Amino acid sequence: MAVALTTGLATAFAPTARAVQTFSAVNGTVSGAAVHLLAGSNAFPNFRTGAVDNRYPLALARVDNSPTAEGVASPLDTGPLGQTAVATFNSGQAPTLPAPLPTPPPSPPPAGLQLSQPQYADAKFPPGADKPVTVGSLGGPYAAATAVQNKATAQSELVSAPPGASPSAASLNKLNAALSAWRLQFLTAADARRFPMVRPTAAQPDGADGITGASSAVFDDAAGTLTLSGDARVAKASFGGGAIALFGLHTAVQVVNDGTPKHSITIEIANATVGGVPVTVGPDGVSIKGTQVPGLSQALQQASAALNSALAQGGYHVALATPDIKKGDNQETVSATGVHVTFQQGGAVGGIPQQYFDYSLGEVFADSLATPGTPPGSGADVLGTTQSAPTAGTSEFIPGTPGAPAIPGTPGGTLTGSTPIPRSAATQTIGGVRRIASDKPLWLLLFYFMWQAALIGTAASLWWWRMGETQ
Repeated sequence: MAVALTTGLATAFAPTARAVQTFSAVNGTVSGAAVHLLAGSNAFPNFRTGAVDNRYPLALARVDNSPTAEGVASPLDTGPLGQTAVATFNSGQAPTLPAPLPTPPPSPPPAGLQLSQPQYADAKFPPGADKPVTVGSLGGPYAAATAVQNKATAQSELVSAPPGASPSAASLNKLNAALSAWRLQFLTAADARRFPMVRPTAAQPDGADGITGASSAVFDDAAGTLTLSGDARVAKASFGGGAIALFGLHTAVQVVNDGTPKHSITIEIANATVGGVPVTVGPDGVSIKGTQVPGLSQALQQASAALNSALAQGGYHVALATPDIKKGDNQETVSATGVHVTFQQGGAVGGIPQQYFDYSLGEVFADSLATPGTPPGSGADVLGTTQSAPTAGTSEFIPGTPGAPAIPGTPGGTLTGSTPIPRSAATQTIGGVRRIASDKPLWLLLFYFMWQAALIGTAASLWWWRMGETQ
């Protein structure tokens, strides 16, 4: 009897394992791109963000709890212009070109002939790709992607990004004149010798070298966390015919979501120069590094403001981007960029199209949703509580999603197949029983003690009664 009581007490007071957080909806998307180039002109007004909306290199990963996962990587993302060209060719329709047409539209492709873009490494679960799907080779244009249940990764690298829209000779001449005048006004003779003038030249196209992107999306159902990690790096970037130079740029974002998302953001720039003079890059533009240019110690603010004005005369603006963070219920969206470099061509005459471009260097995007609740297919709560279906992700454009002709992308959301399958009544009942069995309320513990006391009292009465008979 003592053994039975001891065993019962041990069972009643045994510590229960902490319940792992479960989720009714999980949806995570993360992308890393060293260079995001928006470029175009007013000759192509049908493209919302410009005819060129490309990422070099692109690395995108996403998971949800339907469950699906996908990793997409490419050293040469073609953006909406390339997608439009491929879609138009495959549809057999003539492309829409600015009037007048210089040449007759090409004939529809032969029956059965379809274009593809083999520079994309695309891995999906299901069925899954544990071994990387690759494009190219390490050391050159390279991309790799994996996708298994609850995990997707992507990485890509490129020695040099394709050259962007180079400014006209007139724009470079304006920039050269403005920077030369700034040096004459602010630099001492010693500082001018210490930092020789780097003049804009058309022989130096705008672009970036040594660029990489990486992303990882992991849903750990055992730990109850969704972790998104994105990384983008640029070894060197040059603009304005070489007059603007940035070195060692790195952007990293991580979002860990257990129902309450938490993020960390890293933005680093090793060095930067304008016209050969060392500068730092901030939200309002560039600033002279006073510690390296001693002759400007008494006029740093004035010289920095004048330098930004000189860049603007050439059509350029260089600034550190402020991360965009949006919070919602169990959701967080982070868009972080290291440096924005924009160029706007001055007023053109004679109907000549005006060109523009916007470089986002070190761009990382992460959208994390993890809604606590009963996971799809695991049963409902007791007392008629119903399970809600996973909610859609952000309506914001998700980098790397395919676009329709003349449309740079489609709104982000859950992946294909992410809608849960309706459960039967029997499944819901089982879920309710599981919920009751996992809880140990106080009234049940007190009832157990009362039952044990009654059992012991009955046993004692029987023992005394038998002892009385024997006497």
